[in-house]
Amino acid sequence: MNESLHMYVTGSTVQLRRVAGPPWRRRLDDIGAKPWRPAEPASLGLQLAPAARRFKRDLHVHVGAALCRLGVFELPAGVRGTGEAEAVGCARLRHELGLDTAQWRLRAQVIPRRGIAVAAAMATQAVDAVAAFAATHDLRVVTLRPFAMGLWNCVQARQASGAARTFVAVEPDALTVLRWSEGTLREAYSMQHAGDAGLLQREARRLALQGDSRDTLALLAHRDGAWDLSGLDGVLLPARGYLQRSRYADFRELMFAAEAP
Repeated sequence: MNESLHMYVTGSTVQLRRVAGPPWRRRLDDIGAKPWRPAEPASLGLQLAPAARRFKRDLHVHVGAALCRLGVFELPAGVRGTGEAEAVGCARLRHELGLDTAQWRLRAQVIPRRGIAVAAAMATQAVDAVAAFAATHDLRVVTLRPFAMGLWNCVQARQASGAARTFVAVEPDALTVLRWSEGTLREAYSMQHAGDAGLLQREARRLALQGDSRDTLALLAHRDGAWDLSGLDGVLLPARGYLQRSRYADFRELMFAAEAP
């Protein structure tokens, strides 16, 4: 039986789910969710039954925006090779955000034929806690990336290549903004919101004013938050008229769609 585990880690909670069975009859089980403290890596642990003998389980980890920093950068013309391009992307993110490499693990991915590097930094505390959890339970870490990038992979594959779109994902303690056009990510950043609905409204208004008539602003909000999304409609629709709001029962379900072949 095929089985994989999916972990979603925010700045204050960890959620673990199991996906088992063949692709045509997949079963999803909640293993649990609990508070955790990044300063105490052992607090990430959840009770997990041992795997069957000689059975190896995969772990896909999605790190929330509160524990990530993102950036999209154009590469200089003289950059040669994927390795050099990724190094440039990491260096740009570290320089522009003033990141301490002891506190952040940086990686970058180059978008082929676009001359763009998408760089991400994940908090070292979270990365180390995940590694310790995987070692304790004999898990193979297959995916370790910002949750927003999993959403991006899922959503952009379903869009027309020429579409211009801004995507806002609101997590329990932070939000991420992704802006793309012609199938290429143009801007990515995250910010903590501490439950302040006014911050979300101000950011959405700013994004709307920056856009043009071809843009579409999509907002995804998790069901745990008390966001006044109807208020956002009131702010944006009279002025721009193009807000399309999709509120999933829990948009974190998209993490599984993002892993689908």
